[in-house]
Amino acid sequence: MNLKFNKLFKPMLIISAAVTLLGVLFLVLFSGGTFASFTLQNLRFSLFVKVIVTAVLVFAATLLYFLIRFKKKGFFLALFGALSAVVSAVVAFALCVVCRAPLGEYTFALMLLSVVLSYAVCVLFANNLTAKKVSRKKTAEPSEDNYSVAAELTWKSLRYFLAVICVVLVAALAACVVFAVRVVPMYALPAIITALFSVVQTIAVGCKLYASKA
Repeated sequence: MNLKFNKLFKPMLIISAAVTLLGVLFLVLFSGGTFASFTLQNLRFSLFVKVIVTAVLVFAATLLYFLIRFKKKGFFLALFGALSAVVSAVVAFALCVVCRAPLGEYTFALMLLSVVLSYAVCVLFANNLTAKKVSRKKTAEPSEDNYSVAAELTWKSLRYFLAVICVVLVAALAACVVFAVRVVPMYALPAIITALFSVVQTIAVGCKLYASKA
């Protein structure tokens, strides 16, 4: 499956905005006493600290890697990863709200998953962009840009990993249904969508940013 990631930026942006607005709407409508699990009172301050510290450490490690690997372009690449990570984390949170999953540790686990995936895709995309094999293959079309080739290589590297994640989550969901586990199934669908969204959205943002700099 060949995806035109350079044309996916606007659709992914619209999807991000729509999911976020829907999540805000659900919070407003169902954050009262009827759905106590929707209130932010369930979230301990220590969870916020853990998430913030983890996000900062991931950003710092990625920035250090990019500065060493790409020199002057390292800061730009780190900002690219941070932008994608923030959008993915917000969408992950909104998905949990829309799926009416209790806001708690599992929610933050999904948000951290989206952050880690976004940075991992950013690193892989940047490496593919600067690799020798990206520089105009003989089989590539003359109009095909380096960032488009890098996006395709990144997607090919990650699609099987995503397939494994989806299969594992679906299997876990089926097991939870069989054994009547109520909490975990609420997060299965948000987790699958979060994983797919984080990867595709980060590649699309990378194509847009590099296209604008080309």
